[in-house]
Amino acid sequence: MIQSLERAFDILELLDCAGPAGMGLQDIGREVGLKLPTVHNMLKTMTFLGYVTQDSSSAKYRTGDKLRALGMQLETKRAFSEVAEPLARRLNKDVNETVTVTLYANRTWHTLFQIYSEQELSVRASLPVNKNLFISATGRCILSGLPKGELEKYLNTSGMPREDWDNINDFAHLRQALDKIKERGYEIYRRRGSLGIGVPLRLVKRGIDAAIGIYMPESRFEGKHGDAVINALQNTAEEIRTIMEK
Repeated sequence: MIQSLERAFDILELLDCAGPAGMGLQDIGREVGLKLPTVHNMLKTMTFLGYVTQDSSSAKYRTGDKLRALGMQLETKRAFSEVAEPLARRLNKDVNETVTVTLYANRTWHTLFQIYSEQELSVRASLPVNKNLFISATGRCILSGLPKGELEKYLNTSGMPREDWDNINDFAHLRQALDKIKERGYEIYRRRGSLGIGVPLRLVKRGIDAAIGIYMPESRFEGKHGDAVINALQNTAEEIRTIMEK
């Protein structure tokens, strides 16, 4: 266990319990059992990062906006998972294919959960966290719903997709590809005999950028089953959106 990290969380828990009244440096040092210079340096770092704030008149420390926002995000994700998971399980039973729900956070694609197909030949997503949103159907769906400012911030860190997506190397062509996803309401990504289908799931009122997807062998996508999968996926996404945006 990293002791300095443990002490930092001890301080945050103390400040959370103290509430709006906050705590002074000496009180914090006494409670966590550390020397004042050490506590001061830790508080200085957490203040710089936005997790702690210091009152200019009383010099007391309180939890910062960033920590409160993080708590709100966790609560929102918990509520989203409680709504999405049972509907995703129903979708999994209806189409008997692997279903995944992904979220966008910190310019990274996160798999919230995945429900596997019981068929002998099935496909599973292997990356629970990935910064490259261009290489999956759900990742591209998430990108299609991002506000322009956030999309530009993502591109500043990732660059253009290039060989990861039809050799797109400028913003105009990327915007066209993302707009096509929004128009048809889904994206298909093929790779080495497997296929991923994603549907955007942007919840504006909740501040959630997400997507729901299905993974399956490409050979099973042909004909009526493929059409049924897309329809069921879109219907499930709409049902999740309706419940969450009430």
